[in-house]
Amino acid sequence: MALGLFLGGCGHMPVSTMVSLRNFDFATFDPAEMRAGLRFPDVLVLRPNGLKLVVDLEHKGPVPEKRKEIFHLKETSEAALSTELMPHQKRGMRVVGYRIDAADVARIRGLQELGEKWKREGTQTKNTLTVNFEPD
Repeated sequence: MALGLFLGGCGHMPVSTMVSLRNFDFATFDPAEMRAGLRFPDVLVLRPNGLKLVVDLEHKGPVPEKRKEIFHLKETSEAALSTELMPHQKRGMRVVGYRIDAADVARIRGLQELGEKWKREGTQTKNTLTVNFEPD
């Protein structure tokens, strides 16, 4: 599963990514396979660990509960992702691929299990994933 995030000026997400995300299911996606692409002006420099995946879980049961976890995405130069990102290259812009660090995959799977547990309890749940970046 590839998750695309392309920022240039105000930001842009390819239509193909929007279609993929429409069918995204937090409970069943494989965090080890998730990838993100970021396009940004050459003049920006990202901080190390500057691209973050934020997972918010909310449970509205008898005892409401919220969980928020932040995962630092790691830059990757995987050939398959590089080929996928090539069409998005523009002069004056950098395109970089990112993935979830292998050490964080188990933490995300734990959040998936927690979300499924809440869902089985029959209570209203809300899962949100966002990708944030911090330039220097």
